[in-house]
Amino acid sequence: MHSCYVLVTSLLTSVVADSTLGSGSETLRDLIPKLDFRTAQIEWTLTHVGGFDKGLAQRHVTHIANADILEFNSGDAAGLQEYRFRSYPPDWLFMSHEERAKLSPEELNEYAFPREKDAGTRSSMLLEGQAWKLDSVEFPLVGSVGPRERSDVQIPIDFSIIGFAPAHRLEAANPLGLEKHDYEGFVSARFETGFEDARRTVTAAWGENRIVWSFDDRRGRQPIKARFVGAQGTVEFSETVLQHLDGKWIPESVRFYRETADAPYRILEVSKATFDQPWHKKEITHDDLGAVFGTYFSTPDGQTGGMNWDGTSLISDHEFFDLVYGFGLLPDQKILEYWAKNTGKTVDQYIKDRFQGNHAAVVRRWLQENHVEAHGEEPPWITLKNSKEKDPWDLYVDEFLKKHELPQPGVERAKKLLEEAKKLRDANRHRVRKAEREGDRKTIERYKEREERIYRERLVDPLDQLAATIVKENRDRQDKAPD
Repeated sequence: MHSCYVLVTSLLTSVVADSTLGSGSETLRDLIPKLDFRTAQIEWTLTHVGGFDKGLAQRHVTHIANADILEFNSGDAAGLQEYRFRSYPPDWLFMSHEERAKLSPEELNEYAFPREKDAGTRSSMLLEGQAWKLDSVEFPLVGSVGPRERSDVQIPIDFSIIGFAPAHRLEAANPLGLEKHDYEGFVSARFETGFEDARRTVTAAWGENRIVWSFDDRRGRQPIKARFVGAQGTVEFSETVLQHLDGKWIPESVRFYRETADAPYRILEVSKATFDQPWHKKEITHDDLGAVFGTYFSTPDGQTGGMNWDGTSLISDHEFFDLVYGFGLLPDQKILEYWAKNTGKTVDQYIKDRFQGNHAAVVRRWLQENHVEAHGEEPPWITLKNSKEKDPWDLYVDEFLKKHELPQPGVERAKKLLEEAKKLRDANRHRVRKAEREGDRKTIERYKEREERIYRERLVDPLDQLAATIVKENRDRQDKAPD
């Protein structure tokens, strides 16, 4: 868990006797609070009171399982995510709030984007120390991923610490909602306790900045106010109203203000929360985000030039092109439909133009030449010989089909799942053999673990889901049949 989470959340459970807590990064680094629930589902809205999206009330659902977080943002009642414009001026990130406010409607309209094109569901996730974001669940073309402490995108709301955030900034990757340059010094802050207006306070100070948290100790020791103070005074602050639900104190609302403004600029309101229910998600996995084979993820500062999701893990562009043009494993249908629509073609026409014929031949030849130059051997999709003997994956599907007696469309789908999973496996095994020749044990283990995930996540689990779907469809037909 990132140190800043440790710093702020440890205050939830620590009873401080001394007035000085010392350096946060040293004193509180190892104090990770224990959640008093394993799973939760929280429904809430985020209302934009002013600014470019004035009146926009985005509907959210947050799933929590074993401290991992999955968040879905469904937009407003019509599914809209933004009201005014989406494409910002080139220097937007480097402009102050005052400079942004001075932009005229005419200047902003230069970057206008049809709001209907921004409708749909967005998802984000904190899993295994990584922050993930998918721009559209309906059309999962692109997203972002990176370590939570270095992510360039907004991370999901963590309701165990949202009251500690003095600000809410859509582009902020840190849980306190601060500008990046302000947040960077927080991990070395020194903490002190005190009292203000008869309430206990904790102050984190670094450089010319400080955050002051006020607590109502009768309400689960959660903060009711968080104030960020800079060299010129209060910059931003939040006020939290707490509610007691199912034996837990959680926010009912959090209002975010700038400087000394009377009206908030955003309001977070919780409408429903449940804990440790049998119908909750017991674990959060990568599949829950909504990414599909071919979703492209940008990485922090473009470090790796972006990565592609293969259904189980992130792979490089080169590995992805090998799968698509070499092994013939096409991107997910959702992506093909989007690309085809934007080129004015049917999916079949797009596949023929893009992945077959002259264009595909040129790409395959380029991939082959590059592979030979880099590795001194032909790529695996050329050297791989298809054996007529069935391997354990084939036998598993044979047994599955005998057991479930699927209709013909189900049989064809099962065989397609097997074909795609084996292509992923064969490409992966080539990487294992290369690592074995080089004696790279860590890489060997990583790719062997990936094969296990491919088997489970691209073959076994989808087959189980296929069988369950067909059983449900048969049951529904029987229920509707006349007596």
